[in-house]
Amino acid sequence: MNQPLSWKERWQTALREQHQILFDSKTKSLKPEFAEYINCPVCESSENEFLFEKDWFQYVRCNNCSMVYMNPRMNLGATHSFYNSNVNAIYNETKFDQVSASTEMDDRINYANLKLLDQFNNHWHGTILEIGSAKGFFLSKAKEIGYEIYGLELNQANYEYSRKQLGDTILNVDLSDARFEDGKFDVVYMRDVIEHIANPKTFLQEVGRITKPGGLVFLETHNIDSWINKFARERHVVIFGFEHPNHWSPKTLGLVLSQNNFVIKKILTFIIQKN
Repeated sequence: MNQPLSWKERWQTALREQHQILFDSKTKSLKPEFAEYINCPVCESSENEFLFEKDWFQYVRCNNCSMVYMNPRMNLGATHSFYNSNVNAIYNETKFDQVSASTEMDDRINYANLKLLDQFNNHWHGTILEIGSAKGFFLSKAKEIGYEIYGLELNQANYEYSRKQLGDTILNVDLSDARFEDGKFDVVYMRDVIEHIANPKTFLQEVGRITKPGGLVFLETHNIDSWINKFARERHVVIFGFEHPNHWSPKTLGLVLSQNNFVIKKILTFIIQKN
């Protein structure tokens, strides 16, 4: 009797299937119907240099502003198909779908970030939106200390669970489809989101529109110019072409934020370590 495949084997098999759909094995490149060639998503320059390749995805660095991005990247149709493929369904079995799944590290980071926000906000607790609110740990803690909470979560299992826990201000839509009114939020919070966003300037324009004048935006992502990323290069797990078309540094993130009239209050860098 054949042994059932492990979770890792199932996930890797699903990844290979998606790779075969998207790529031409002869040219080792995205098939034309799935590829989108772009200029720099920050400064729109067409001048770039090849940085590295992983899984046949090509990564370049902008010669003008130093932004690292995938080019070509998967087009919108291919991206939506991937997010609704067996790959994500299998991945989410352990990451999200099992409510008992361990999120201890994420919970610790979110709680520390909430305390940091509290300091910047001078303990003023108004309206807060989390983009990518998962199972709602961060928002539940924010609610406990007095925030009026809102969340956007696209994973169906997470959405259903957190909405039952936190109420009908948790929505299962993209930011662009939420249609919040101008200046609704005192705080907009997001972790591990901006690297997924194909068109960051449009996204941040919408974030700016819904944030009150003088409000806070908390944004966390990996730093492509960190020593570990420079050492590991394409071997680093964050280099995942199916989901991460853009890779940020403090310089490039600061540039795209300034383009959208944000004023940077503080940049923090840290290394996550297991206990």
